[in-house]
Amino acid sequence: MTDLLAAGHYYSTQATGKGKSWDLLATIRTVNASCVNANIVAAVQAHDTAKCAESTCTASERADVKSDCVITCFYRAMFGKKTKDGVGEGLPASVLVDAFEASFKSKDPTKGGCADIDNTI
Repeated sequence: MTDLLAAGHYYSTQATGKGKSWDLLATIRTVNASCVNANIVAAVQAHDTAKCAESTCTASERADVKSDCVITCFYRAMFGKKTKDGVGEGLPASVLVDAFEASFKSKDPTKGGCADIDNTI
């Protein structure tokens, strides 16, 4: 479903390049990705003034964040609903950046922060 909604590519830094083309200089904080993801999802849903999921998805679809209906609503809120003239206005990139950065700025979940986790192996 996401392939249909978001064209593009994702590139990740390859481990084989560590020390050659890139290196980790410092680790400031390590937080759980599920917390960061939840903050970003909440920011996108807050921007969805049409409340797409509440108005178009069934209760069972809303309970499953991987359902086609919920994913479609998420992408509409994020990128804008497609119109006959193209794509409508989506949310500003700053909304995503702010949610991401807040996850690291504070450990307080009421401020959008995430708790530290132990990253030692």
